[in-house]
Amino acid sequence: MRKGQPNIVNWDDSQERAYNSLNIAVMSTPVLQLPDVDKRFVLRTDASDRGLGAALMQENKGTLFPVANASKKLTDSERKYSVTEREDLAIVW
Repeated sequence: MRKGQPNIVNWDDSQERAYNSLNIAVMSTPVLQLPDVDKRFVLRTDASDRGLGAALMQENKGTLFPVANASKKLTDSERKYSVTEREDLAIVW
């Protein structure tokens, strides 16, 4: 691909199968479950140079399932934070 040039994609059966497989995976488990206040919560966070993400999870039958997800775009000043500071920010935001 080149800047200013049209992007031409050759879409054949292989790409169609990959797309359908990915589509099925995205729509299948794990799906959001209702939180159980009597169970322990697990918070998974991550940060990149552009944003933060978090997943609140609970275990059900030995598997962690998400009960809530969140994401946030970093401000210009937050993007100047070190990697460690951005990871910490993901926990407290």
